[in-house]
Amino acid sequence: MNTSALLSLVSLSLLAATATSQDAPPKPAPELARLKAFEGHWEGSGTAMMGPGTEPTKWTSKSTYQWALSGFFLQADSSIQFEGGGPALRFREYLGWDGENKRYVDVSVSNSGEGVVSTLMFPSDDTMVSMTRYLRDGKTQIERAFVKFAKDEQRMTLSFLNEAGPSVDAILGTFKRVQKTTPTGLEAVHGMGPAPAAMGTIAKMAGEYDFVGEMTMMPGTPAMKIKGRDSVRSLFEGAIVQVVTHGEPVGPFPAYEAHAYYAWNPSDKCYDVIMVSNMGEAGTMQTRLEGDKLVGVFAGLSMGRTSCAHMVMSLDKDGRPTKTVAHAILGASEPYKSFEASYTKVK
Repeated sequence: MNTSALLSLVSLSLLAATATSQDAPPKPAPELARLKAFEGHWEGSGTAMMGPGTEPTKWTSKSTYQWALSGFFLQADSSIQFEGGGPALRFREYLGWDGENKRYVDVSVSNSGEGVVSTLMFPSDDTMVSMTRYLRDGKTQIERAFVKFAKDEQRMTLSFLNEAGPSVDAILGTFKRVQKTTPTGLEAVHGMGPAPAAMGTIAKMAGEYDFVGEMTMMPGTPAMKIKGRDSVRSLFEGAIVQVVTHGEPVGPFPAYEAHAYYAWNPSDKCYDVIMVSNMGEAGTMQTRLEGDKLVGVFAGLSMGRTSCAHMVMSLDKDGRPTKTVAHAILGASEPYKSFEASYTKVK
């Protein structure tokens, strides 16, 4: 029930806290019914303004939306091909309900090397809006996605607000429901550009790892033994690193599964680790390399209480994980060791 992506250690502590308050695993929230309108296969087309004063460039797209992680997230895989050739833009997204923070979220990575968690808003029953901040080419940019949707059609306007000047409706598109389509998604090889040099460190973690360890659910409770496997792979020529965790069942809780991704954050000069799980968890954590250790700190809510965690992952001379230790604070508790695990590379 742990992953070598540090944020999933946080998800473990959240799961542990949840486990103390209920006798059965959580179920998908009723709020997820709103996302059912997007389920299925879609093909789209439209135009994109690639720069100020340029002529619009045509594009086409393929997307599939299917439920994943025990029905807690609507997983979307998309490919967008621009007129004139070149590598297609690839996305993996997880749309879901963040019950801890009472919001809809879009957890996404792409072969541009970006990994973000955005808040989704529904101002009306047929409208979805998200606004996300990026640092691109050294400049801050706000991206607003405005989507009008019906049973078999979506219409999207993607607007950019730069550091100066008015916002620009840069990308326009229409998507139609189809019987079947096959976007390449995460299996695509190419990135949209060179991967950040810092991602080379994380790419060294690629492989299969068995882990064993123990987790303390709450301050003062006995430690619980855990074990499972992490699968780590580099995506898009090293622009993104994915970690998939499969943990063995514990008590009334089923086998744990989490999908986590490392992406480089150029604004804060650190790794953003974003994750989702089959317990409905979704979130992000900043992680930095300090010598031969990856160090991450999370702060947020757990069961409506203030929570924070500090995690240290030790790496061997080849950059592969060997051990992780985490300490947590829940509410007004004293810091306590919440997690410890060791890793054995098996592939």
